[in-house]
Amino acid sequence: MRARLPAPDRPNRSPRHMALRGLAVAGICLGVSTQTALANPTNGDLLTGFNLITNGNFTTTSESEGPLLIGGNMSGSGTVMNKGLPQPSSLSGYGSINVYGNTSGASYNANNLTVDVRTGNQGAGFSGAASVNYGYAFPYAFSSICAQVTQLSSGLASLATTAGSSLSGGTFTAGSATVNGVSNVAVLNITGSQLLSVGSAPTVNLGSAQLLIINVDTAGIGGSYTAGSGTNFNGQGYAGSVLWNFYNAASLSFGVEFGGSVIAPNANVSNNAPIDGTLFANSFTGNGELHYRPLGATGRSAPPAQAS
Repeated sequence: MRARLPAPDRPNRSPRHMALRGLAVAGICLGVSTQTALANPTNGDLLTGFNLITNGNFTTTSESEGPLLIGGNMSGSGTVMNKGLPQPSSLSGYGSINVYGNTSGASYNANNLTVDVRTGNQGAGFSGAASVNYGYAFPYAFSSICAQVTQLSSGLASLATTAGSSLSGGTFTAGSATVNGVSNVAVLNITGSQLLSVGSAPTVNLGSAQLLIINVDTAGIGGSYTAGSGTNFNGQGYAGSVLWNFYNAASLSFGVEFGGSVIAPNANVSNNAPIDGTLFANSFTGNGELHYRPLGATGRSAPPAQAS
């Protein structure tokens, strides 16, 4: 059994302060949240330590390159691969595939990974797994982790657009600033309608920004956004520096490649093309790949870590 080490105590923060003050993901700043018997992992560790986090169920017919944290049930079939990046110490006690509910479906190719399942097996097989642990006791309550990242989303949504940040003609421009004491951060607030109007070849101009937070208000489009119709957010070059916050979306569908990590606490998410980054969602139905492009993984120099 792997050792489970509690994270050090950290003070609570308001959503706005928490959103940026503590985010030290290779220097990117996402803060901490409420306390449990064991202090939760930092948001930064969660958003870099996993390729996907779902509050509810996870269904796939494709593959994930990075570790999974599934709050509900796992079903379908697919290949799950781990790139083998170092896991943050605050995530001690988690394997590569972590399921708080049940598993079912066809055999998964686990590629010598560790699989931890809180409840019993319901027919799924994990071929080639290093170990499969049923009845596993995870170190943190999933409801607490979910509430923490949801609070982060609310805090990010309250941030104002930084000077120089804009969306024009399909180009997202980051206006780098110091936000809540963290340098080289850009914030851009847009509507779902603006995002839908982006053409077939959008570009991201980061300039000197190390992190671009894009808050998307989908209220005007009924809380539902579909990336498709030829718009291809191929994010290989910028995915590790962009965080999309769909804070009030109920449904997201990615029919084309989408670059950057995505936070969508209330959304049921589906994809038919790769998502290049970490995904946090209510549930996930995947017919496309999840590419492991965690925040801070672009090789760009990062702003200094901030004291929590």
